[in-house]
Amino acid sequence: EHTFTFTVTDPYGDSDSDDIIILINDEPAPAAVTNLSSSNHLYYIVLSFEEGILDSIPGYDGNLSNSAGYDIFRNDEFLVTLDDFEGQHLFIYTDDNLYSSTTYNYAVQSFNSDGHRGGLSTVSATTGDRPTVEVLSPNGAEIWSVGDEYPIEIITTHEEYISNIEVFYSPDSGSTWSSEGFIDP
Repeated sequence: EHTFTFTVTDPYGDSDSDDIIILINDEPAPAAVTNLSSSNHLYYIVLSFEEGILDSIPGYDGNLSNSAGYDIFRNDEFLVTLDDFEGQHLFIYTDDNLYSSTTYNYAVQSFNSDGHRGGLSTVSATTGDRPTVEVLSPNGAEIWSVGDEYPIEIITTHEEYISNIEVFYSPDSGSTWSSEGFIDP
């Protein structure tokens, strides 16, 4: 609260004063982020969200985005703070070095320059399952002649996480190995 006193004095020395009181309030707490979503991968999760917009604020005509930044939490533990730069509306954060086949709970909370916090926005995300490969053929019971091609038959899971499969064979019961090529998944 600030009080200003205005005094006027005429050339004959008569004066009059009037006070005006100006109350400066803290800015309102920022709005919670919107459109929080996740994109799940094998060892990382990408979070994206948009800044929240406050509307219908008494004494303010229009919409207000007053976030100074966003705190991101994973499983109730603080992870990182993202700064909100003027004009930025979409935020993306990659949480990496995670375990596969694991569910993580994320929360994002906005804060303003006065330290007031907005509501929490939450999302759960599960990293992908590690791919597997099963060799159907050869199975060890085959008999091939020297010079024959060796057909290889495999079954894989979670192909979206496989970039290539390299095949090795040993002509001497495992003492040495040779790479024969690649199979596209």
